[in-house]
Amino acid sequence: MQPDANLRMNEGQPAPRSAFGPARPISSHSASDRCQRLLAEWLDDCVTNHTECKVKSFILPTRLLLIGPGLPGSPIPSVRLYEPSNERVDYAALSHCWGTHQLQLITTKATLSDRKRDISWESFPKTFQDAILTTRSLGLQCLWVDALCIVQDDPQDRDRESGNMKDVYGGAFVTIASTWSSNSVQGCFSAREAEERVVWQSRYRGPDGANPKIFARRVMDHEVFREQPLCNRAWAYQEQLLSRRLIHFLPEEVRWECRTSSKCECSLRERGLRHREASYEMWSAGATPLPSDTLSHYYSTWYSLVAEYSRRGLSETVDKLPAISGLAKLIQEASNSDYLAGLWSDDLIHGLLWTSLKRLGTPNRRVPQYRAPTWSWASIDGPVQYHTWALPRFEVTCRVLGGTCATKGPDPFGQVSSGAVQIRGLTVPAVVHVDLEDGTHDMHGEQSLHERLFRGWLLRDGQSAAFAADEPIDLIKKPRKGPIVLCLQLGQGSDYHGNVETTISLVLAPCKVTKSSRETVEKYERIGVLHHVVASRSPISPKSSSDMYSPQWFHDAEEKVITII
Repeated sequence: MQPDANLRMNEGQPAPRSAFGPARPISSHSASDRCQRLLAEWLDDCVTNHTECKVKSFILPTRLLLIGPGLPGSPIPSVRLYEPSNERVDYAALSHCWGTHQLQLITTKATLSDRKRDISWESFPKTFQDAILTTRSLGLQCLWVDALCIVQDDPQDRDRESGNMKDVYGGAFVTIASTWSSNSVQGCFSAREAEERVVWQSRYRGPDGANPKIFARRVMDHEVFREQPLCNRAWAYQEQLLSRRLIHFLPEEVRWECRTSSKCECSLRERGLRHREASYEMWSAGATPLPSDTLSHYYSTWYSLVAEYSRRGLSETVDKLPAISGLAKLIQEASNSDYLAGLWSDDLIHGLLWTSLKRLGTPNRRVPQYRAPTWSWASIDGPVQYHTWALPRFEVTCRVLGGTCATKGPDPFGQVSSGAVQIRGLTVPAVVHVDLEDGTHDMHGEQSLHERLFRGWLLRDGQSAAFAADEPIDLIKKPRKGPIVLCLQLGQGSDYHGNVETTISLVLAPCKVTKSSRETVEKYERIGVLHHVVASRSPISPKSSSDMYSPQWFHDAEEKVITII
């Protein structure tokens, strides 16, 4: 059971009972000297003792903010844009939310020369000011801020610099995250309410001359960390996973994370590293060739990263692939596999096994403006999930003949202009069917709209099967019996005990037919994925459920070469 309060002794005095737990006082403000000293102590400890956190090699950012001493007697530093050459520079990087309002201080082609001379302190939004002061407090002279170190109205500069996030954040000496702020105006620093109180004081002085005291304060809920604004932003996901050292500014405390430990201001205990283990494993691999079983683990890690990433928001929908490109480059260095719009050529079939998740409020949709092929999770706005863990014994039953992907710029991990995969496999036609009387019902007997939007039905030869649609099926505009689609079998799998055998297929809609001198190429778009049980040896299996059990679905299948775009 979670306690309601923390008890601690005077700072520096041992607790008489283990129930007190190790703790430290919370500073009244994160800009205070006490708080800034604590950050410096954490950084120094990591630099001195953590060999895993040392950087291997990296490419310096094109531009950095150079922080100078300022005018004599003034606490305000001087700041200008600086372009390093080949010298070794330790710098901090800022991870922050831009917010919905227009950020006033950015670098453009017109202001680039002025930024190199000087940037007035008053022009910086508070988040930038706080990050600059923290950088200086940590003993560093340089800071990378995206809004100022990238020329925002130069498409070539934006594409080039945004493609270097692996080196920008991976090479940073430390990353400063304004985690609690939803925009650049709120700042990194925050005032904390003094909720700690003395509940006991000894009449006798201790060895240090002070009267021992017991303090009590409300227990902090560390799970709210995941609800902070920055933790819901897509760009910030890779920024934080790529960083070797990370300082989180939160409303009630500061938090430290590196590749070795995790600490918080309220406790002397080190916390777990669950969400950073994946990035550390990828960084450890580097460009070393890996055996196939290890690569399989890396691809599974990638699918887990994609699932978390897909839940986060983007201000610009075209950034779906660029905003995770840094993590993709780590996988590519370890696997040497071709990157295809968020999937990997050497693990393409498993990469196709994503499912569009239902969410309340705004349903998942494919974006109107082309962003990725329909077979890529990046074509969907909204959360996706990979369910391959449920079928540990999965065997691919089709053959990938090829995959191509064209990008809009020179970065193979950037925005995509087109893509196609060609697969030879077993196919059967089916008819899309929408039944308003069927589906999941709520407690009043009414069908759940949440369920109805994402569940389609396929009919063939008297059999029916429910499939997971990539985006909602419009029950008003679509006829009750829709067009003929194609089911392309990707593979079969079973549970650990072999009791239930399941076939996974893509549900494809025809879009165009290209005739050449040699053959007719049928092109399709993905509209969903079909999981159905073909054999069951378990008394508690869903055999009686017609939406999952269809053993004869592929009994008359025809092998075809299918191009999916």
